Amino acid sequence: MVDAYHHGDLRRALVEAALAVIDEDGVDALTLRGVARRAGVSHAAPYHHFADLADLRAAVAAECFADLRDRMVRARAAGASPDRQVRELGRSYIDYAVERPNRFRLMWRPELRGPGAPGEVVALAGEESYRPLLAAVAAGQHTRLFRAGEVPDLALFAWATVHGFATLLVDGPLADTAADPARLAAAAENVVELTLTGLLRH
Repeated sequence: MVDAYHHGDLRRALVEAALAVIDEDGVDALTLRGVARRAGVSHAAPYHHFADLADLRAAVAAECFADLRDRMVRARAAGASPDRQVRELGRSYIDYAVERPNRFRLMWRPELRGPGAPGEVVALAGEESYRPLLAAVAAGQHTRLFRAGEVPDLALFAWATVHGFATLLVDGPLADTAADPARLAAAAENVVELTLTGLLRH
């Protein structure tokens, strides 16, 4: 089998193949051999870019967080005011989890958190994909629309609420709700509105 990729293209092809495996069969189905087979390259090819399976998973998780970051940036841009920005951010986050459940599961695996976690993943997860929410909360305080308090604390409240709901949809008792578009839309709307109510100045 010939590795018919120009320099720099192979890594991209392997990450895309890994995403396809995860989407179709789940995170636990991911293997270096399987990804190589899917990308149409030799079994040894992945080792040119990834030391082991954990390294590949980290690279794929970083790709997922970059996608989430881009969605969050677009969601905030779609809101004309801070409250609308928070609504758009919450809905977009929930949509991502429901549309890409296996990617969402990978992104929050324990080995990608804490000491020794891959630096690229930490930066994307802890900073870049979170920044639009921090900015929306800060803007809401600046216009006196949102309650007083530390911006990171208020943003954490909003994120924790929406993330918890998304997790219940993906891996919890709300899986049936996730499978029903009408119920999902109503439940998501309710959670996002209640989250926003917690941010508003009263």
